[in-house]
Amino acid sequence: MLSSGNEGSSTGPIILNQTLDVDAIEGEQTTLVLEAIGADPTYQWYYRTSAGSDWQMITDEEGTKAEYTVIPSREMDGWQYRCFGETYSDVIPLYVAYKSPVITGQPGLWRGTLGTKTRISVVADGGGLRYQWEYRQADSNEWRPAEEASGTSANLIIGFTEDKVGNAYRCVVSNVFGTAVSRTVTLTVWPSLKPFQEKEIKPISPIIIDPPIIIRPLSQMRAKDNTLR
Repeated sequence: MLSSGNEGSSTGPIILNQTLDVDAIEGEQTTLVLEAIGADPTYQWYYRTSAGSDWQMITDEEGTKAEYTVIPSREMDGWQYRCFGETYSDVIPLYVAYKSPVITGQPGLWRGTLGTKTRISVVADGGGLRYQWEYRQADSNEWRPAEEASGTSANLIIGFTEDKVGNAYRCVVSNVFGTAVSRTVTLTVWPSLKPFQEKEIKPISPIIIDPPIIIRPLSQMRAKDNTLR
């Protein structure tokens, strides 16, 4: 995918077009493109293996051209590229697919309390995967894209509010080979617990116990009678 823009300074190169993202197939040649105008624009491509890793300069001859060609492997799925002249291009993510998506971990059933957040997850295989969570309201048959910021990732974070009780959710996983749809899960709420109520505790009346009755052996009673005589 290409985008056009007007980046750069008035004296330096201006980026006209660049690749935005790349949906590639394992082993098939893929080309990243950056088109700039200006006085003798120069190009230097960089890559990194993840969003949090350091940028590495591409040192071969291809790395200094306006078009950089790569033959991707599945290990390169998720790599990122950018090009630098007088200014950096936008980051270009590389999606490398090697088969149709297969969902290997379905979203779990979920029940919670209002005011909390929940995470619904899906696990899939196939490479070059893109995720789109969808929801359907309890009184509707229409599926709509999830409104949450995490709606295009494998993990959907939902703020559990009253208007979402009964909503159904599913994830559509896709790559260049096709699409897979997860099972549907419905948000339900735990039954509310009755609030604790303090009750007056009345004092307990003292229990009066009669003096114990002492029973003596007959021999002791006779001995006592003899002493009285």
